Amino acid sequence: MEIISLIVAIVAFVFSAITYLVHDRRLKKQEGLLNTYQLQKYEEEKVDLQKAVIRANVIRGDKGRITIKVFNAGKAVAKNIHLKFIGDQEIMIGSNPFPFEFLNPQEGTEMNLFSYVGSPDKLLIELRWDDEFQEQNTHQQMLTL
Repeated sequence: MEIISLIVAIVAFVFSAITYLVHDRRLKKQEGLLNTYQLQKYEEEKVDLQKAVIRANVIRGDKGRITIKVFNAGKAVAKNIHLKFIGDQEIMIGSNPFPFEFLNPQEGTEMNLFSYVGSPDKLLIELRWDDEFQEQNTHQQMLTL
């Protein structure tokens, strides 16, 4: 009888040890994946803090006045910002602040245009800027006037 209880105890111990080792291995694998994910997320956030994101919006005014608002939606300072009109469209520019020296995050500047009979309905623009992450960033955007 003692031998049977000893065998049952040993089998229970071995089963417990195997279960513990399998569970521990699974937990360590999950922990490694979580650590990798957190490091990757940290690196992406670090890179985002170095990037400026320059975009443009159109604001319609009275008497054919159109304002193109160029703004920095990123988290870093944008430097040496250029706006270029792509295509053969003729546009009447009222004020042109470009090239603009720098835009801090969430700041913007404006450019005035005037519409006239026969002026284009859409403009294709190219924005170029430098930031801490990279020089000569570009973004093409279609603006509806």
